[in-house]
Amino acid sequence: MNFHLALDPEQLDIALLALMAAEDLQPEAMSLVDSLLLLRQIRSAVVDEINQQTPMAHRIAQLCDHLYQRLGFAVDLERYYHADNCLLSLVLQRRTGVPITLGILLLHLARTLSIPAQGICFPGQFLVRLGEGEQACIVDPADGKLLDRQGLEWRLRGVQGNLARLNSGHLQAASQAEVLRRLLTIAKGCYLQAKALPQALRCSELLLVLQPDDPYEIRDRGLVYQQLECDQQAISDLQFFIEHCPRDPMAGLLQEQLERLQQRTPTTFH
Repeated sequence: MNFHLALDPEQLDIALLALMAAEDLQPEAMSLVDSLLLLRQIRSAVVDEINQQTPMAHRIAQLCDHLYQRLGFAVDLERYYHADNCLLSLVLQRRTGVPITLGILLLHLARTLSIPAQGICFPGQFLVRLGEGEQACIVDPADGKLLDRQGLEWRLRGVQGNLARLNSGHLQAASQAEVLRRLLTIAKGCYLQAKALPQALRCSELLLVLQPDDPYEIRDRGLVYQQLECDQQAISDLQFFIEHCPRDPMAGLLQEQLERLQQRTPTTFH
């Protein structure tokens, strides 16, 4: 496991954290050193073209124009659910990704330009707030376009139904750890869909570095262990979940799976 992820994520740059995670999940894709060099090139291509003395609204507009129009960063519509889109190193290389990785890049560049920037774990899609006070705006990191309240409500209802109402909680700033957890959770889903079980397991392990006693993540890890036929590890994780969340709707179903695993797994005496 990449030890750096055990450090306080609030003290590190969010792009650096995402690149560390990418190297951990797929070390053969691109080294951390090469990824950081590529990030520096992209940062220079954007920052060097923007006058940091201009009003913040102008800097925000120029940043989005450079990143999405001139450099051509965009959502990968053809392979949206491919795990490569969750690896920031490959996103920098291919210039296509998904909102969470494009948003992390946008956060990094904005902060380099002294633009206050916050990630928002909005239902259904990651968003970015740029600026502060009356100058603050919500940006869709998929394309760099600004979202007004009507657009936000439309997106919320698309996820939660027509009765959903936008409130301040939906736009609460996410911590660095929360952004990283969202990235790893999306990556885990992509790996599971692709039946890439070792990588999905790795995502669970990294998520548990960030939140060690999360019973739902321990449950998910146990289910991956079960598919990998690592029965002892699966039994331990599923037992933990059932003990800590006995009233969860899945507890009864998992109890049946647990009993079947215990029947086929010999007891080990020490």
